[in-house]
Amino acid sequence: MKFKDLQKKSPEDLKKELEKYKMDLMKYRAQVATGGAGKDAGKIREIKRTIARIMTLNRKQEVKTQQ
Repeated sequence: MKFKDLQKKSPEDLKKELEKYKMDLMKYRAQVATGGAGKDAGKIREIKRTIARIMTLNRKQEVKTQQ
């Protein structure tokens, strides 16, 4: 998901998205561990980057409220 799209979401929506992506990441890692997911090899990288984007937005909002 693009950073600009994530910026438009509310903090509650971001938390839901974060949980969703973490569950997806666990699912894909389990598939790789069992020997599957041959055609979804880049999906794990994409999910990890999206998780990082969401966590970055959460941190920015925390810092903004502390000031």
